[in-house]
Amino acid sequence: MKNWKTVELFCGIGGFRIAADALNIETVWANDISDLAKSVYVANFGKEVFHDGDIQNLIQTIPQHDILTAGFPCQPFSSAGKKKGTSEPRGTLFSEIVKILKLNNPSFFVLENVKRLLSMDSGKHFATILSALTECGYCVEWRVVNARWFGLPQHRERIVIIGWKNPVLRSYFYHKIGRASC
Repeated sequence: MKNWKTVELFCGIGGFRIAADALNIETVWANDISDLAKSVYVANFGKEVFHDGDIQNLIQTIPQHDILTAGFPCQPFSSAGKKKGTSEPRGTLFSEIVKILKLNNPSFFVLENVKRLLSMDSGKHFATILSALTECGYCVEWRVVNARWFGLPQHRERIVIIGWKNPVLRSYFYHKIGRASC
């Protein structure tokens, strides 16, 4: 049986880590820039795989992995924020995910962000994200999910984007159907 390895970008307090641990997937690298998030993550999971600091300066330290997870910064896209999107530095951090996908070529990724990402700038930001992910060679699907559906006592809608590498499916979609979603 394969020993799956995951990397957790913008890990916050470790939401993806909890899921990975429950599935016996080894987290080999995690990162966040927030001191508060770091203190909670390290208190819960230890400091062995945690890398503090700006992801832009740490890309070359990320080891090979099978699954990339990221809750990339949502403040620029949130209806509760200033709604500056990609005109704010945090709004451009998605491009670091693309760099890591190209560099490490994991088999899968799982990304999470606020629902408003879908409608920001008439959907242009989201279209750019989907395009960038498919250009990296991934089949991509997304859904809006609500924390309430999973037994949590709050109405919290999030967009979840998953991607996988599968040359057979990609070839089928391109040649038989003519779609560019994979």
